[in-house]
Parts: sequence; C-alpha cells; structure tokens
Amino acid sequence: MPIGFDLEQKLLLSHAPYEISEALERYCLFYWLTYDLVVPPGILSPAISTQLPLPCRHAPTWVPVVLVPGPDHRHSARQTRAFLDSLRIIEQPFYFEFISRPSGAHFQLQVPVEHRAFVEQMVRLHFPQCSIAANQVQSECERASSAARAVGEGPLLLADFYPGVAYRFLDVKDDAGPDPYAYFCAAIETRQKDAVCGCHVRFAPFPEACLRMVASELESVADQILDFQRLAYLGIRRSDDNPLLEETLPITLANWMRWQPEVRQKLIRLQDLISKRRADPDGLSWLSEQLLKKLPAWQVSVRISASDAEIIERVRGRFLAKYETSEQAFCEGPRRAVSAIDPSDESSWSVLSTSELVGLAHVPSASALPRWVRSGRTRAECPAFMQGNDGIVLGTLGKEY
Repeated sequence: MPIGFDLEQKLLLSHAPYEISEALERYCLFYWLTYDLVVPPGILSPAISTQLPLPCRHAPTWVPVVLVPGPDHRHSARQTRAFLDSLRIIEQPFYFEFISRPSGAHFQLQVPVEHRAFVEQMVRLHFPQCSIAANQVQSECERASSAARAVGEGPLLLADFYPGVAYRFLDVKDDAGPDPYAYFCAAIETRQKDAVCGCHVRFAPFPEACLRMVASELESVADQILDFQRLAYLGIRRSDDNPLLEETLPITLANWMRWQPEVRQKLIRLQDLISKRRADPDGLSWLSEQLLKKLPAWQVSVRISASDAEIIERVRGRFLAKYETSEQAFCEGPRRAVSAIDPSDESSWSVLSTSELVGLAHVPSASALPRWVRSGRTRAECPAFMQGNDGIVLGTLGKEY
C-alpha cells in the first residue's frame, strides 16, 4: 500500500454517490475514537465504512422537568447510575441543566416530551427525596417565548466544551469529597444577583455495537502489524518498507474540489484526523481495552452559558477543571452569542462512561447547595454575622414564606 492512501478512489469504487457522505462520517467517527494512534485506512475492514453504527442524531421536542432536592436529599452515585441506566431504553438525547438567574437557581432535565411521564416516574423511584416542580407541557410558541425569557433581557455568551480524548477518563470521585457543583456555585456567587449563568450537559446513549466494532478492528489491525513484523524478522520483507509503521499516513485529495461542500468538509476533517499520528502498534490492543471500559457509553457535550466571558472563565477554572487529569482535559469550541439556548443545536461531543456522566449530571446533596439554589428547605440559613468564630449558632430565623 503506498503512502498517501487514495481514499477518493476507494470511495468511488466501493460506494454509490449517495453513500459517500455517510461512509466518510463513519471513517471520521472511527478516527475520532482512536485519536492519535496509527490505524492506516488502507487495511481497515470494509465494514467500517458501511456498518459502523452512528450515534443518535435525532433532536426531539424537549420539555423541562425541574428537580427540587428535599432537605434530606443526599447525592448517591449508585442511585444516579441506576437512574441513567433506566433512560438508555429511550435512545434519545437529554439535557441536564443547572441554571442560575438573579431570582434564584435550579436543576432541571430537558426530556423528550413523549417520554416525560416515564422520566418523572424514574425520578421518583431513584430519588425519593427529590421532588418535581409543577410544570405544564408548553406549546411550541410558548416554549420559544419562555426560552427567550429564560436567558434574560440581553444575549448570552455560549461556550462548548468536550473531553479531548475519547478513550481517556475524567476524574470523578463518586460520593467522596466536595461536590463539584459546590465549586460551580462558589464560582458565580459574587455575580449571582446580577448575572445569568448555566451549565448544560447534553447526553444520549452511545451505540454499544459501535465501540465493540472499533475495539475488534483495533485488535485485527494489531494482528496484521504483528504478522508483518514477524515476516520482516524472518527476512521476507524489509521493515523499512512497512507503510503501517510510518509516523504519518495522509490521504490524498487530488480531486477534492469535485465533491459537494458537505463531502469536501468531511474529507478535510478525515485527513486532519489521520495525519500526525504516532506509530504505536503495541498500543492498539491497549486502546481496544480502554474503549470497552467506557461501556455502557454516552455521547456527551457540555455547554456553559453566561452573561459575560468572565463568568465562563470562572466556571471553566473552578468547576470543569475539577474533572480534568494530566491525560484528559476539556477542549473548548468557538464561543458565540445567542438569544436563547436551543437544545437541538448539537455541539462537539465525546464518549463518556456512565460513572463519568454521573459526575457531570447529578443533583447534589441539599447540604452542599447555597440558599439561593431552589430546594425543598423549610428554614432559612443562619446568616454569617449571627455565627461565632467557632461555628456556634447564636440565633435563628423563622420559616421562609
């Protein structure tokens, strides 16, 4: 196989014109999941371009389900995992949101409207100390109007974040240590009364068959490379003639201008994904194992919305940074101004395990939340000036009305 694999010729010979865009999408998905290891396209199984299951692209009509943690609510990673597992049967995207406005803050789920009753039933089953606020199903016109009001009078700045390496893991500590949303609240507390801010976690079940197929293909490629090395060792081939072990394997785009803009964009993205990869044949089997550890997997993206860039930087540094490790960090997409948050607007995403998703999408224990976050408390917090230095309460307040 020559260096500079002629992918265009293979596409023309192996696929009908209407199949090429989807074939390229499958190639891009494969190389996104394998990130930076050399997997030459010329030796991939034809099934990768024709049968690799693609993630869900369906955008349902959403309706918010506002979650109100009761005074006895305690976050349990085990319960949240069970709740998320119960949603996988729906196979549609969801939004978990924490929204703060000058009037207060609350947690909510954006759920497909036809599955609202089922989701509410699962909430009551898995979170008995967390109630659901009364909320009527809105018409399309009312939903658009409320979405515009939800972000305040002015436009919002929206930033997309996603974990940069599909097979690496975020730092999630389940029930140990301070809740990350306590850091989120601390990051915006000084601006809570005059700004709008939100964290929007979009998640959908990622096809298990996709990860298993990619893992199997990596094992197959590793076997082919090993066979080649054996032949080279026996003198049948020279190792310096092996195109599988080259540092980069660019695809050729000699006639790329003849393609439609959508196909051309995918060809360029695929070339970028394939190029500048490191040759590590021994790492392919390891990568296969890492991908399988993500199961059951989710397609996840994170959005931070705020009135200004300063708040986004605070949340980026004090909230999202708590999940990062030396091997896994959040990448940021282009920021843009919006008049309303549109859940159907799909952003860049990555693949997370259920445990990782639990770390990002959960209702914290009531004790970890400040007073201005909506909860089911019946008493107000004692203000700081009424407490001694040793933490002894010197006075109390009456009930909230």
